[in-house]
Amino acid sequence: MATPLRTQQVYCYFCLLLTVVVSCTEGRLNVNGSVRLDLITFYKITSTQPFVLVKFDKDFTYGLNLRVFQKLVEVSLSYPELLVATVEIQDYVNTSSYTLMERYKVKKEEFPAYFLFSSANFNTSARYSGKLNADAILRWIRGHGAPVELEGCLAEYDSLVSEFLSTMSSKKQKKLLGRARKKVSLTQNEEVQFTAKFYTKMLSNIAKQGISFVEKQCSHLNRLVEKPELSEQERKKADLKLNVLSSFSRCAGMTVVS
Repeated sequence: MATPLRTQQVYCYFCLLLTVVVSCTEGRLNVNGSVRLDLITFYKITSTQPFVLVKFDKDFTYGLNLRVFQKLVEVSLSYPELLVATVEIQDYVNTSSYTLMERYKVKKEEFPAYFLFSSANFNTSARYSGKLNADAILRWIRGHGAPVELEGCLAEYDSLVSEFLSTMSSKKQKKLLGRARKKVSLTQNEEVQFTAKFYTKMLSNIAKQGISFVEKQCSHLNRLVEKPELSEQERKKADLKLNVLSSFSRCAGMTVVS
């Protein structure tokens, strides 16, 4: 028998599927598939949905800001446990949205400001502090446990990462690293082999240098992708590695920003 909470989640997801169309009218943000929140609905939604990505922003947007938000909404429609919502701020109109701005210490000059809420830990939210990039935001929410699959991430290696990081036994870590290397040697697909090798390299370096190596690698790759002279092929490889790193940060409970 379905619980009231589960029924509400299914209902919310059903509503989203009915509103997949994305539009923008007269400069006002109107991305269907997302939910506009006020002071009352904010707490009702964020306390019951498994994961809610909330954007604090002005009530109209365009350009890169709009494109990033549209992609986040589009991706969320594939995951019933992830909802994308907005708290819209209107100039010269003192609405309940200003109360939420004050509650979460958001300033207008910081728009757009993204927060991730989880019903499992409702009183603690995570605030995104990286660049305005949809892929980077998706990596960030995945690192916080949101059920988002990213290109290059491999479920069987994610399981190894989780097991590897949950043990303090160097003997067991060595055994898991051996399993990972054996999997790589049996992989025929070049694209899969590329990320599989990176998983194995990360496990090896963590065994030698500790979990802080994840953050170091993430910082290195973020600097790399910002270089204008980087080729598209090299940029693609770096993005795939950053996607894989979200698996490590999620399993380690880290807050690495992509």
